[in-house]
Amino acid sequence: MYRKSYWLFTFCICFLMLNSANAQGILIKDRNGITKNGDTVIVIPEPGQKPPYTEMSSYFFIHNINSNQIVLKARKRELTYSSTAEHSICFAGMCYTSSIYTAPGFVNLQGGKTDSSFSGHYRYLATTHTPTKDLVAYTFYDENNPADSAIVYVIYNSMQATSVPCATMSNVRIYPNPAGKTINIDIPNLSGKANIHICDMAGSKLLVADAATGHNAINIETLPRGTYILSITQNGLLMLNHKLDAAP
Repeated sequence: MYRKSYWLFTFCICFLMLNSANAQGILIKDRNGITKNGDTVIVIPEPGQKPPYTEMSSYFFIHNINSNQIVLKARKRELTYSSTAEHSICFAGMCYTSSIYTAPGFVNLQGGKTDSSFSGHYRYLATTHTPTKDLVAYTFYDENNPADSAIVYVIYNSMQATSVPCATMSNVRIYPNPAGKTINIDIPNLSGKANIHICDMAGSKLLVADAATGHNAINIETLPRGTYILSITQNGLLMLNHKLDAAP
């Protein structure tokens, strides 16, 4: 009886150790603190970039919920690929060329701590690039226990940048940023029909309001905390893009 109990006890201990070793202890979070394990994130070009190159970037924070230290590694996998774009990653204080898929560097990440060194970058020459949607997977794992891993998918959407013609609008004030209940937009001169649009980072339109010369106040209480793109169009042309942080 004692021998049977001993072997049963030993089996249970080994089983628990094995499951503990394979348990997922890595969380991927975006800049708003939202967990993204297994999710798909859509990234569009940020406003204000100067030609000829356009770049899209994704940033993730990797949190170790294990009690022990892990040796954090990062790798990319291009599920769809455009030959006219360069896709690179930065990790552990170094940036690598597009030919590097697993970052040589690593981070000794203590239990309960977060690493913020990772970013993915998608860069292309606007005059030669065919607008498309490229899908990339980023995997983060413990080098000493590869089963402890997490993955996030990113769609780099260069089609969003060519959706409307682009002109310019100067001397526009947008405040405060981050914004709480209301965002204020002061536009000095308008001619013709103009609108203010607020879209999420995937390009989905969330709010539309008529714009007028002078002061415009837009209620954004319904927007969840996060990052958005505020755009102003005039006579069908995109005149201004501005990154907006909502913190209701």
